[in-house]
Amino acid sequence: MADRKSFGKNVEVENSGDITTVYISNNLDRKTAEDIRLAFEEIDAEKVVVDLGQVRLTSSRGLATLLSIMLEGEEEGVRFGICEVSETCLIILQTMNIVEHIEGVEILDTFEEAVEWLNEEIA
Repeated sequence: MADRKSFGKNVEVENSGDITTVYISNNLDRKTAEDIRLAFEEIDAEKVVVDLGQVRLTSSRGLATLLSIMLEGEEEGVRFGICEVSETCLIILQTMNIVEHIEGVEILDTFEEAVEWLNEEIA
């Protein structure tokens, strides 16, 4: 059974088994950044899906917060599957080479692919 909690207007966290999903909607910006930070402070999982499918606007502050959280998670062995990324946001993430610089982060097309990747055994 899934347990879902809201953080502000644009961030929801759902715990389902050993995977936690963070849904971000509307804007990934400075206003949402604080809610994202609060949400991640409550997450105690080693597998996290970040669903950006409902994000319409992305700012450097929003991405910087997400990047910071992933860097902190890397130190704790957390794996992140980022999915449903808009083309504009994907260009920014690829330009920043996030996947190349943070261990345990993968950008995937769909939620299902993110869950499948997170459930793969680490070699």
